[in-house]
Amino acid sequence: MSSKKTLQIEAYTVGWVCALPKEQTAATAMLDERHESLPQPAHDKNTYTLGYISGHNVVIACLPKGTIGTNAAAVVAKSMTGTFTSIKFGLMVGIGGGMPPKVRLGDVVVSAPAYEFPGVVQWDLGITGDEGTFKRIGALDRPPNALLTAITKLETQHAMEECMVPKFVEDMTKRFPQLVAEYSRPDLSEDVLFRKNYHHQEQEAIIRDSQPRQSREANSEDEESEYDEGSDIEPCEFCDPGQRVKRKPREMKIHYGLIASGNQVVKDAQLREQINKRLEGKILCFDMEAAGLMNDFPCIVIRGICDYADSHKNYKWQEYAAAVAAGFAKEFLSIVPIHAVEQLPTIGPALLENAKQIVENTKQIAEDFNEQTAKQEHRYKNEKELTCLQLFKLGSYQDFKDSNQERVPGTCVWVLDNPKYLQWRDNLKNDLLWISADPGCGKSVLSRSLVEELPSRLPSLSICYFFFKDNDEQNSLSKALCALLHQLFSAQPKLLKHAMPAWEKNAERLQDEVNELWSILINTATDPSLQNVICVLDALDECRESDRERLLRYLSEFYSHSSVQVSRRSSLKFLVTSRPYNDIEIGFRGIPSNLPSIRLSGEKENDQIHQEIDLVIRQRVASLAEENQLSDTTTKNLERWLLDMEHRTYLWLHLAIKSIEETFRNSLRPDSESIESLKLPSTIDDAYEKILGRIKDTHKSIATKILHIIVGSRRPLTISEMAVALGLATRSSPEFLNPQPFAEVKIKKSRLRNSLRLCGLFVFIHHERIYLIHQTAKEFLIQKEAQAGENCWKYCLKPQDSEKIMATICIDYLLLEELNSISTKLTETARSGIYDFLKSYIQSALREEDKDGTPKVDAFLEYSAEHWPEHLRNSTISSSGPIFSNICHLYQTKNNLFNLWFPLLWRARRPYRARPDMNSIRLAAFNGHDIVVSYLLSNDSVSLEEHDHEKRTALIWAAELGYKTVVKLLLDKDANVNARGGYYGNPLQAASAGGHEAVVKLLLDKDADVNAQGGYYGNPLQAASAGGHEAVVKLLLDKDADVNAQGGDYGNPLYAASEGG
Repeated sequence: MSSKKTLQIEAYTVGWVCALPKEQTAATAMLDERHESLPQPAHDKNTYTLGYISGHNVVIACLPKGTIGTNAAAVVAKSMTGTFTSIKFGLMVGIGGGMPPKVRLGDVVVSAPAYEFPGVVQWDLGITGDEGTFKRIGALDRPPNALLTAITKLETQHAMEECMVPKFVEDMTKRFPQLVAEYSRPDLSEDVLFRKNYHHQEQEAIIRDSQPRQSREANSEDEESEYDEGSDIEPCEFCDPGQRVKRKPREMKIHYGLIASGNQVVKDAQLREQINKRLEGKILCFDMEAAGLMNDFPCIVIRGICDYADSHKNYKWQEYAAAVAAGFAKEFLSIVPIHAVEQLPTIGPALLENAKQIVENTKQIAEDFNEQTAKQEHRYKNEKELTCLQLFKLGSYQDFKDSNQERVPGTCVWVLDNPKYLQWRDNLKNDLLWISADPGCGKSVLSRSLVEELPSRLPSLSICYFFFKDNDEQNSLSKALCALLHQLFSAQPKLLKHAMPAWEKNAERLQDEVNELWSILINTATDPSLQNVICVLDALDECRESDRERLLRYLSEFYSHSSVQVSRRSSLKFLVTSRPYNDIEIGFRGIPSNLPSIRLSGEKENDQIHQEIDLVIRQRVASLAEENQLSDTTTKNLERWLLDMEHRTYLWLHLAIKSIEETFRNSLRPDSESIESLKLPSTIDDAYEKILGRIKDTHKSIATKILHIIVGSRRPLTISEMAVALGLATRSSPEFLNPQPFAEVKIKKSRLRNSLRLCGLFVFIHHERIYLIHQTAKEFLIQKEAQAGENCWKYCLKPQDSEKIMATICIDYLLLEELNSISTKLTETARSGIYDFLKSYIQSALREEDKDGTPKVDAFLEYSAEHWPEHLRNSTISSSGPIFSNICHLYQTKNNLFNLWFPLLWRARRPYRARPDMNSIRLAAFNGHDIVVSYLLSNDSVSLEEHDHEKRTALIWAAELGYKTVVKLLLDKDANVNARGGYYGNPLQAASAGGHEAVVKLLLDKDADVNAQGGYYGNPLQAASAGGHEAVVKLLLDKDADVNAQGGDYGNPLYAASEGG
């Protein structure tokens, strides 16, 4: 470099601001020549580096060490332009956090207006509304047009010619060899992006999790982390490599667009995503200084990307990121014409004039928006709490409550006036009431009335509820607990403190951690700030059996421990309704007998229930008489006939009244209708038979298909989904060679609604979803074992037939022409975030429909992808059937179609684990499709020991999921019974953890190592003990399993058994 020149202050026209010393180092190293320093006023505390670069004289200043943020940058810029009064524009150059997936480490982001946004937006400048929503206020100024024109020219130049940034960085390190080690580009393998729901793991967390649980509990308060900044531990050495997003390496890119600037570091992926969503998904980069400059220091912001604004901060890329940012600034200045700069106004006077406004910006916001400053300091915490709260909102639990009828005044008195209920209601201590009754007695109507009426009676009451239903959407304990917590937290957000530690540990995985959810519920509901909490759980008999047993065990433990009893001023009470099933009664026997009330049996209250139903009969008949102008004689005859019915229930009455209304509506002379002509049902089954008996013979086939689809579906289908499913089920050529165009199978939603009306009251639509009228309707239709319908409709549906129909629909749907077309558009780059892409694609399809009222082709994608394997597994489809070739097509794991449906299936089955690489045999084992496994095993070229990235073989998958037939097929082909891999370490531990007794026996008969070490539980016996699987424990002990074996999460089998209950 030549000897230093000395210029006049007026010669400097470009101001270059840095935030960190490493950024200033890169800027200084990029200068073509350095100039002598000049005197400056005493009040100017900045330190300047002067020089010449690409035809311009520049002033470089850095924020004082240890200061960050928008205001600090504004103060430096103010002093700079006060001293160097000829500065025409500025550059803010340094490092920033990138917004994946578009931006990668080592890329450069340049501020430029995007849509309605200027180049830089201050994301934390705004107000928080009453409901926690954040509204950004104001806008920052755009860069001068002369600079934007130069950016456009440079962007065009890069499209045609090589970018000069890498060369400038290389030249810099040649001139200053001491910079090579730190400012050279890291290896591309160091560019690691983790999934957005996976938090950074510190060393102490790994040490804690690897210890036996009792050791962790004993030492948790005494141990300190050995990790510090000076250690040799890599930043993400303890993070799960399986949580990394797979991407193809690529070279550096320049991006132009929106930079989000704020006064706090964004180092949380969830917060990053929320801010980006708030700004309509336009963010490319995050920083902490740029917003302080834009209004009064016209500048371009240039950021080299050094991390992904998440908890996995990557310090290895900071120096290189600073270098590429400085290199771009140098190339940019070479494009800016000197004559254009001379024509720009100086910015010093404008900055001085508005300096007071900049310095007092935060105070002004506080004055205008009350306590905004305090809210802004806590916003990050609030954002995290909001994310945590949203995690518990898994479905429309309120819709399932509201789908039940409202209580008629004077009914449900058999409960509401019962001494046991009144004692439970007024009790000031923890208490439990189980209300059992036969189907149709109004249990769900009662539950709804209690939820809606009790709060007005007890002002200090917090009430939450969940209505179980016999479908995948509403039959699990985890969803019930999430719903209860969402209601409590929505009412009192401060209670989220009980959930935050578990959420920070588990993220979205918390939704399925039932033990954690139960602990959070108990801790929340017994918080001193809540005086009285009631949890209403309706239709426990419709909860899946294993979860039902678990809940009864939790309740027994809760009411058995005096330590959970709270003061007399507060209480936690449960009210549970169900049918009078023996297993539920046995489960409740574990509740201490000293509780004031346990069971209110509706079976013993038939007389009272009949009296209430009689009251409703009289009210409804009076309404019918008034609406249809019935004579007194007809009215009394109708009333007497209904009152004389022996098996009177609310459900029966509802069906009978609906039938009468329909008859009167279609009659020319309602008053002349005889009781016989009304064909009133005598029982619920009789009512169902009469409803479906109205279907004409010409319509029976389509009505039966509708009922098969509703009964066979794993959850209630939407109108759009049913339109696609029924279209496929009723197409003119039911067995076709795929792919077939959607146009040949789709049906209009209006025609679907007409078809649903064929089933009369049997089917209803609520919030665009399709349901059977009652759980008893499903039981009426389904044939169990040797049952055979004696008449037309009862027991008319075989479950295997429903499964076959649904499997065929899903498989044929996935092979439609349009789905093939969509799958081919998915590039490898997109597949790292494919689930989010597909979810948004599906949601768009559900919101939109074609002009002719038919659903979008994507409407059935999510359901089909998630459920076709289960439908096929439970059906009678064989390898000799015509659909088998279509099944095999879905098993081609190397084609685009697989990459369309499998991510959706995997997310539904294992939402918190990295998606595995699958081949056909592992996929067939994962799905439990023995017909496919048999077919593949007939091919000698199949390898049973091929494994995925976690070393899981086909046998490990089948053993873990309990697919006995598949396990036997694989073992008969000499699959390695002691293969090592996967979360559980080996097939035997995987099967033991799941309690799959038959599979465990098969593995032991093939000489599986009963004491094999490794995996999460350490050994099979500990795995079975932790799950409380007594039969499996006995099998293992009979094979000489070591009861004292140490290791695994629990340390030893005894401790695992005590923890697992």
